[in-house]
Amino acid sequence: MESTKTTRTTVSPTAGDAVASPRLGQRSSCQQGSQGCAVHVTMHQKLEYGQVLKLVGSCKEMGQWQVEKANSMHWQEGDIWVATMQLAPGTYAFKAVVASSSGAMEPHWEAGFNRQLEVPEEAGRLNVVFQWESNSMTTTFFPGRQAQDNGG
Repeated sequence: MESTKTTRTTVSPTAGDAVASPRLGQRSSCQQGSQGCAVHVTMHQKLEYGQVLKLVGSCKEMGQWQVEKANSMHWQEGDIWVATMQLAPGTYAFKAVVASSSGAMEPHWEAGFNRQLEVPEEAGRLNVVFQWESNSMTTTFFPGRQAQDNGG
């Protein structure tokens, strides 16, 4: 039986980090052809009808800091929002953004510093849980190809 690793991080400033705004000039950490990790993000947030949550950040999978290019998270019963993406090993910066499913409203960016996500070299599944504008984020890593394929 393979072990899991859980970490709890506190959002803190990094060089060039701006409160309540993305790092516009940051290069993507995505690496083509790398096996990477299945990243499953969960967030509890009550929104108004027609609004969606997006993870907007420093790689193609998160829209490269462009809200309109970022994929929407999926709503589940109980105001739980989830997203799953395949990411190459590396460090990613991101924020949660409330947007309109129709594009009719101005996006509302999560306040505070950019969140940092470390994707390990080892194949597996990384579960990420955080709350809107919270200073902490919990990540749990399930190593191995089977964890990645079976959802943990």
